[in-house]
Amino acid sequence: MSKPRWMAISLIALLILAGTLIYAQTAKKTTTATTTKVSTASLAQRVVARQAFLTEQEQRRLQIENTLEFSPRMSPRPFPIPQLCLLPPATPAAAIDPHRSLFVHDRATLDAGPDFSLRRTLSQIAGQVVPAVPGTNALSIFRQLWDTQNAAPGVVASSPHCTDNGSTINGYPIQCPRAEGQEALGPPPLVNQRIDQYRVLALVNRLDLAHSGWRNCGEHRIIYGKRGVGPAKNLIIFEAVLPNPKPGCREGCLPVAQFWRSLSAINNGLTRAQMLENFYYNGLPGFRPVVHVDHYSATGVSGGYGSSGSGQIRTNQFLQGPWTLKEFKTVIDCGGGPCVFNLVPIMVKVNPFGTLWNEDDPHVNGPDFRADTVAQLARLSSGELMKIGYDVDLKHDDGESISQFAPGFNENYRDQMNAAAAVGFRALLGSGALSANQIANRALTQSCHGCHQPSTFGLNIPGSIGTVNTPVGSPAGPTTDRWPNAANFVHVDTNIPNVRPELAANPAAFGPGLGQIISPALLDFFLPDRKNFLLGQLNAPRCTCIPRFIFLAPELRVRAFEIEKRIQEQFAGKLEDLERRSAEIDVEPPEDDAKLREQLLEERERILVERDRALVAELGRAGIKLPEDEMLDLKARTVKLTESAAARTKAVNELVKKEPPRRTVTGSFRSH
Repeated sequence: MSKPRWMAISLIALLILAGTLIYAQTAKKTTTATTTKVSTASLAQRVVARQAFLTEQEQRRLQIENTLEFSPRMSPRPFPIPQLCLLPPATPAAAIDPHRSLFVHDRATLDAGPDFSLRRTLSQIAGQVVPAVPGTNALSIFRQLWDTQNAAPGVVASSPHCTDNGSTINGYPIQCPRAEGQEALGPPPLVNQRIDQYRVLALVNRLDLAHSGWRNCGEHRIIYGKRGVGPAKNLIIFEAVLPNPKPGCREGCLPVAQFWRSLSAINNGLTRAQMLENFYYNGLPGFRPVVHVDHYSATGVSGGYGSSGSGQIRTNQFLQGPWTLKEFKTVIDCGGGPCVFNLVPIMVKVNPFGTLWNEDDPHVNGPDFRADTVAQLARLSSGELMKIGYDVDLKHDDGESISQFAPGFNENYRDQMNAAAAVGFRALLGSGALSANQIANRALTQSCHGCHQPSTFGLNIPGSIGTVNTPVGSPAGPTTDRWPNAANFVHVDTNIPNVRPELAANPAAFGPGLGQIISPALLDFFLPDRKNFLLGQLNAPRCTCIPRFIFLAPELRVRAFEIEKRIQEQFAGKLEDLERRSAEIDVEPPEDDAKLREQLLEERERILVERDRALVAELGRAGIKLPEDEMLDLKARTVKLTESAAARTKAVNELVKKEPPRRTVTGSFRSH
């Protein structure tokens, strides 16, 4: 297996550099005992040791992908089956409107009539939970979410509380209690009133966050927020991961890409809203609805086709300073008597605890974290703005992400790094074309706090991250040397809707252009990048998803292959004819190229549907049932953890850590 790009840094060169730096340092002065103990050499040696760990993580990712039913890896077939890859008609860039197909924030759609309210989303989740936990409703979920920010016993006895585990999450201290906990207090009419204060701000396409190997079809988000007095707003973001009905096969997610693309061709806001309502609350044909409790869970959606992974629920909190962001997983725990439903606070991804950047700090996790960061210097040094990234071992992630200066503030990685007397970490981070400060700044851009409030950390000043290329189509120009700004610590604001220039420019679709403010970072960088990704998926060759029958016992798998071969032979002539005609178009495209390609794809789809029906019927006669229906089963998954809410928080965090840090089809996980 070839090493990933992030491991391209030469270990030999690293050790030579370490020795040179030690010699130079020793020649200048005698270091302190602490500096000697945490020397450049010892850090370099730890980097070598941690490379083995990072390699194991990469192998674990591949193992997960290799359990997927439609993965092309491993388990060679006893006979060849053509993937029948046909090139689709080209989708031009002009066919994708980011504000209809990527980030829906116009009020013409959001207020058109269909209900995208927080109450509806909570009620749909509650309906899925009720069979296991009777009495669950929108109010009980809302109350339990915010009661996590109260000291025990709070108002929901079965809820985790911020005083659990010594006021820590993942072993790191958190603010406790916080004013947001007051959202849970009071009689039902008052809490219901609070629920209705949250307004839908945006519906978001994050197909680009599909897990590596097309394990799923990415995240599809709903953002809610309420406007408080002054800066006292509060946001809840439902970040559902949508299972791929053919996990491991990119084309399994194509209907999702085509759905989002189709919205750009529709000018009527009501029609767009109805389509989005169906997608989020009912599901596309062959897909679950986006809003399902398992799509935010600690365990994801399992099945014979392989686990899909899962998303999360985030909060962005301003009711009390300092501003903070938190992350939650849903869990139905049946491990201690009657089942309990919780939104459990977990570590915030790619947000390492701040003092781990300080080489003098004695925290036990510090040496491994710093070694991991050095080992991924190539990724942090990327020349592309949207490819800057690094994996953070989940044991290093903080329990919250704070972006406002306050007593005890430790989130500025650059300042933490520079506060150390030991120089080994800084020296190795600055050993390339970028300075150590620029590398630390780049790591900050990947955190919630750095991306949401770059000005707090000086990330938006010239030269702060070094010169990088921007996404194709960025209105900001081909390069930048700083991280783009958010909009008042958010990427979509809770402001009273006003006329947005990006919407008013298309009155046919958005009327006067009323909508929510979105950030310069989204407008000029993130959305162009996501648009390029969506175009890439729409324009990629369409290849047949081929099953592997890995969910079957070996003897049944052999039988399934025999049946599949026989069915395939029945359709071989038709499929070979399609391939021949497609090749002729590729060699010498006619004037009506797009029309012919579309006709071939439609014909291909008809043949494949007919073939798959014949295969399912023949397998059924042999007593073999495909687990496709399992992917559409809306029954919520349960786990057996513990009867203690405090222990449940710890158990869920450990459960999440069973998988390596998330990697996506784009090469890294970027929540922004």
